[in-house]
Amino acid sequence: MKNLLVIVLLISAFAVQAADKPAVEKPGKPKLKDKPKIEETRELLAEHETIAKLSKIEARKCMGLTSMCPDNCGHSGDFASFDIVTYIRYKKPGEYGDEKSKNYMFQVEDNKKNLKISKELAETVRALQPGDQVILNWRHDYVTRIEGGGSSKFPDRPITILQKITQEEADKLTKEAK
Repeated sequence: MKNLLVIVLLISAFAVQAADKPAVEKPGKPKLKDKPKIEETRELLAEHETIAKLSKIEARKCMGLTSMCPDNCGHSGDFASFDIVTYIRYKKPGEYGDEKSKNYMFQVEDNKKNLKISKELAETVRALQPGDQVILNWRHDYVTRIEGGGSSKFPDRPITILQKITQEEADKLTKEAK
């Protein structure tokens, strides 16, 4: 009976110790890793400074063939179209930049109302009416982005200026450009 009592006491002691310390340690809360460092370089391929007229803002549907198209790819939505009236300045330092255009179009927001441009630029575009004249400047850049051990290269055409102007201002700028 004494042996049985000793065995029960030993088992109880180990049970209490086991309850204090789980057999398999649970990992602690994962620590957030530092965000991967993103390096980006831009090469100017062309610079466009124009006077343009808003043609229209219209909803367009993506015609891509991925499983996400057209509703979840981000390429369907509202687009602003401009007709180029005249070039104030054009610069193409290399071989690969866009040539002078007769029109320029960009996506304002996708079909889920996510802005594709800055909020300020979207407000400026939304305040325009078809036929309004603007200074419309954009760049054609070749972007190299290094992120998380991989890299990607792609063209980007960011708008640098979009500003409504009067006919008199447009005439003056056109005259100065010639």
